[in-house]
Amino acid sequence: MFDGSFKSARKVNLSGRRKPTAGYSARIASLSSVRKNEVLSGSKEEFLLHNRLAREERQAMKLRATASLRIQAQYRRYKAAEQARIDVFTRLAQQVTQTVASQDIQYNPVPTTQLQLYIRQFLFARAIRNRVGKKTIRRMQDYVVLMLLVNSSRVEDPDSLVNVRKDATWVYQMARMCEIALETLMEDEVKTSMTNVAMAGGNPYVLLLEALIYGRYTSTRDGQIVQSRVLYYISVTARYSVFDAMSACIVQERKDKKARFETDLMVQLLRIASQTLQVSSLLNLSIRENAIRQVFASKMLLTPAAASSQIVHCVAKSVSTNSGLFWASIVQEWCNCSDLSILSWYQRVIVIGNVVELTTLCSFEQTLVTVVSYVLSELIRPSLCHWAFDVKGIEHKDHLLEDEDAMNDPEVLTSPRLFMTSRDLNVDKEIQDGIVALGESEGSVHVQWQLLCHSSFSARCLDILLRRDTAQMHDEKNAVALFCHTLSMILLSTGRSYVLNIAAQFTTPSAAIFALLSSMTVEQFGGTLDGKITDLSLVNRLWMWIKLTLESVRAQRKGYVTNQFVFTTSQMHVLLVLNVVYSHTLLGLDDETFYDKQWPLVLTKVMDVVTFLKQLIYETCWMSTSETSFLNDCMSENEVVLFSAVVSSIKLFNQLYDRDCRRPFMPESAWLWPLMPVVKEIVDLGFMKEDESRDAQAIFMLMTNKVASPFARAALILVSIPQVLSFNERVQLFQKLLEDSKAHVSSIRDEFSRALVMKIKRDEIVDMSFFYFKEFCDTMSLGALKLRMKIIFINEQGLVEAGIDGGGVFKEYMDCLTKNAFAPELGLFLETEAHLLYPNPVSLKMNFMTS
Repeated sequence: MFDGSFKSARKVNLSGRRKPTAGYSARIASLSSVRKNEVLSGSKEEFLLHNRLAREERQAMKLRATASLRIQAQYRRYKAAEQARIDVFTRLAQQVTQTVASQDIQYNPVPTTQLQLYIRQFLFARAIRNRVGKKTIRRMQDYVVLMLLVNSSRVEDPDSLVNVRKDATWVYQMARMCEIALETLMEDEVKTSMTNVAMAGGNPYVLLLEALIYGRYTSTRDGQIVQSRVLYYISVTARYSVFDAMSACIVQERKDKKARFETDLMVQLLRIASQTLQVSSLLNLSIRENAIRQVFASKMLLTPAAASSQIVHCVAKSVSTNSGLFWASIVQEWCNCSDLSILSWYQRVIVIGNVVELTTLCSFEQTLVTVVSYVLSELIRPSLCHWAFDVKGIEHKDHLLEDEDAMNDPEVLTSPRLFMTSRDLNVDKEIQDGIVALGESEGSVHVQWQLLCHSSFSARCLDILLRRDTAQMHDEKNAVALFCHTLSMILLSTGRSYVLNIAAQFTTPSAAIFALLSSMTVEQFGGTLDGKITDLSLVNRLWMWIKLTLESVRAQRKGYVTNQFVFTTSQMHVLLVLNVVYSHTLLGLDDETFYDKQWPLVLTKVMDVVTFLKQLIYETCWMSTSETSFLNDCMSENEVVLFSAVVSSIKLFNQLYDRDCRRPFMPESAWLWPLMPVVKEIVDLGFMKEDESRDAQAIFMLMTNKVASPFARAALILVSIPQVLSFNERVQLFQKLLEDSKAHVSSIRDEFSRALVMKIKRDEIVDMSFFYFKEFCDTMSLGALKLRMKIIFINEQGLVEAGIDGGGVFKEYMDCLTKNAFAPELGLFLETEAHLLYPNPVSLKMNFMTS
């Protein structure tokens, strides 16, 4: 049917060019559905659209054609170069075969010009090992090496290769031949394990290295310059450098579990490596020294367990008398010239293990410790700690169950899933891939990592850093802050639930965390607890660092209206370490040491710590007005550190308050917060949940400012840190609680006017009473125990005893219950010397009834 529009039955290409096929049609088809309501068929707009798409398609075809031509040209050049190398190698093989057949090359040297031609041809054609058999190339290589060795041994001949003009071509050729000799020797060692020492001593490749690097030409100044260039090229620009050979020797030595110092190859290799590292000292070439040291550091630090190898120690000892300063300069140069963030998982594991063991073997040299603190801070990751200290997913499962319970409670604000656990389920694959990459070296690297926690490494490093000049402590790159970043990463990765547990009681942490904290809670290092020896306390030095930081921050903020703390994340790392270490120390510290010997801090400093913690908690938990991003799916690293520092501060604050309650060392007013409203009027009783597992949750709710109501915030404060409110206010609150409880019970009695019925057998009165009590609490609430109860006694025949409970039966029931429950025969309670009773901790019956 005619619709009123004139549509052409056939589309005409007015440009005169052939219409593109696939790409153009596909593009039109894709746009037709979108523009069907905007562009009319056969209109001018459609014509312009077709032309534009056609131009784009032609341009794309030109680009594809150009790319295709370039690929073809590149492939032709590659094939031409490969064919040229094959032709050169074939010609070289013919010439060498003719030379070997015409003369005895072991005694008659080949002319230098001819030998240089052979070397040039061999170096050019050696890259065709995939097209020519390896045995054929190795045979030609042996001939060339033998001819070069015989020619070089004739040092008296002025036409000898070692006596000719040593230009850049000569240096390049000799450096490449040394590289080939090193690679060949290491391949042979892997195959034979170098068991035949006599054969190694007569190996022509070993002799060639001696002749080319340490020939008689090095006796002159110009010869030393040439030697330095050869050493530079075989270490920095070589495909297989002398440091690659060292790394291969270390790996092979660890596999064989046998030292190889008796071989001439190892002696020669150590000599070359040592001479290479001293190139700059010979010729004053600092640029080359930096490049050589960077390559050396990269090869050694990335070799598994290289720090424990005698090969590395021999090289370092031959270069410098102070191995600590030597390794400090090596690691520092590597950090300055390398991007540590691009290192893979297994490379980070290897580097951290090596620098930790190097620091220990170098007796914790101060400069090296400073450099290592930066390396550890840059490379440490939670997944590395999970692998090293065997963190399992049990903690994660436990807190998932707690989260489910909290989600069922509408009055509790839930926190992110990673609130109490650091285990990321997606990180397991990264760890597994890293273990595969480590291979057989995983065990040796794992042993190196144990030094971080299961030795005095961390305590000694931190002690050395704290003794240094603290003038730059406000700097983000401060060594103390960097090392504390590493420690806080270990603490939060392997023991986050322990760190975030506010309860001031001893809970067994993981083995790694317990060993780490134990090493930091002893006097540093040596000495006894005779007299005041706070200078030997790591806690004392950490507090002095924090105190000086506070003074620096206050000086910088002088003149501001507010005097709040403004701490950086790096400084929060130090505070977290101080809180955890001091808290762990107090758990096992008796009052005599704390008060009389005043260790680890004198009481005046303890008072300063309390004042600081009180102010910090007040500003972060009460005065905070800005909402944070804590309620996202997961916390960022900085947010986790801030939250952990505040929670650990509250735990330490509570522990010090417990000490003060037993034997006061501060006035009572020193614990109170300023500017607090009357508690009785602002407390929201619904938020006062007596659950130790929710203590950290309460701090989380305060810091996020999601509980904006002062009624609820005051309730959370009373749950976690009640000492900041005066005793009289807490007494008023208790009275208010009693009044509300009575009103609540009255309402329940009105709602449940019928009394609770309990059918009790006299001979099982204790067991049946506990059964009913538990049933009432589970079905109703704890307040059900305050309701009226109707007691019905059952006799021995199972019949109901006569009598109406008007009060007398209940009194009889209570008398029988208390008489039986406290009877010594039942064993539920024990008697003290003061004739007081307390629950029997080993009573199975008590444990069963209270579970």
